[in-house]
Amino acid sequence: MSLPRVIAGRRRALMARLLLNGVGQACAAFAIAWLARAALGAPGEGGGEARALRVAGLVVTGLFLLALRALERVDAEHLGQDYVTKVRLRLFERIAALPLRRERAGRFGLTMTRMVSDLNSLRRWVSVGVARMSVAAVSVCGILAALTYFDRVAAAVAGSLLLLSAAVALGLTPALREQVRESRQRRGRLAGNVGEKIFAFGTVRHHGGTRRELRRLRRQSRKMTRSLLRRMRLSGVLRSLPDAVCPLAIAALVFMAGVEGAALSSGDLVVTLLLFGMFTAPVRDLAQAWDYRLSFLEGKRRIEQILSIPRLRQSSRALPLPGDGPIGVAFRDVEVKGVLNGVTAAAAPGDRVLVTGATGSGKSTLLALAARLFDPDAGEVSYDGTPLRRVELAS
Repeated sequence: MSLPRVIAGRRRALMARLLLNGVGQACAAFAIAWLARAALGAPGEGGGEARALRVAGLVVTGLFLLALRALERVDAEHLGQDYVTKVRLRLFERIAALPLRRERAGRFGLTMTRMVSDLNSLRRWVSVGVARMSVAAVSVCGILAALTYFDRVAAAVAGSLLLLSAAVALGLTPALREQVRESRQRRGRLAGNVGEKIFAFGTVRHHGGTRRELRRLRRQSRKMTRSLLRRMRLSGVLRSLPDAVCPLAIAALVFMAGVEGAALSSGDLVVTLLLFGMFTAPVRDLAQAWDYRLSFLEGKRRIEQILSIPRLRQSSRALPLPGDGPIGVAFRDVEVKGVLNGVTAAAAPGDRVLVTGATGSGKSTLLALAARLFDPDAGEVSYDGTPLRRVELAS
């Protein structure tokens, strides 16, 4: 069993709306730039009434852009929640069907961490990453087209710096991916330890283990903090790249204008700066989405570890429990690695059987096999001659 596809079913309609939203934002950016340039034209050009109309158009277009961004957030969250719900149900279905010893080996605390933390990483990637990246990519292309229309030199500068930012982000990716993995492992271990100790706190306190567990918790917390700080240094550089794009672009534009001996008019300068400012926001979203993508890949890997664990399977011709009264149970050459080795035993209907042995000798394992909480590695368990693998799991 694998994770469901991100874009499937009704999520396709949400993605289509988000792409159209990106087109709308790009058109709004162009309209704002055009109206600003027209409003800042030569004095008396078009008259005061025309200038007032352009200013009003700027206000209306700005409100339209605000509405598009608000709608984008709603659609993005809807997209993420819909996907995570599908993953959560699939994950719960698999956990509910895990053999008992497998679930114990996975540890309760770590399983809970994956159900919460890893699902959050999936939601952030889909609702913020996929959704915002789709809108931002369209917006960036639209703003570059607008810059090309108003000033080709400015468009070339912005495009070059965008490529430079992408190259730096790709260069940081291997180190950031490693830190994402380490920090999530540290967090998972800490959460698993805390969850299990709270669950069994009475036993810990009864045996005088409170101070020992506090020391262990302190050590794990320090390791997790150091790991998170290393990750945030790299993530901070990645997310700060777009903030450096705008001033670098302006500096490069001023330098090139000086070299060419051309002076920008006040209107052209305002429009260029406006578009540069609008260009920074979607580029920042792209950088943030890439950070979320790396967390998503780690969360996806860990969730798929759970989904890949073999589960109890019901026979295609499963039978209900045989008979209406007491039934007999029989073990024939049953083996469970490290616990039972070639056990053959039987209890007739109505018998009372005492099972004794030291701790770890397999008493609970024997009873778990009789209830088919997991299957033996070899041999067979049967009810009144019916192999347990052919009995309905619900019965």
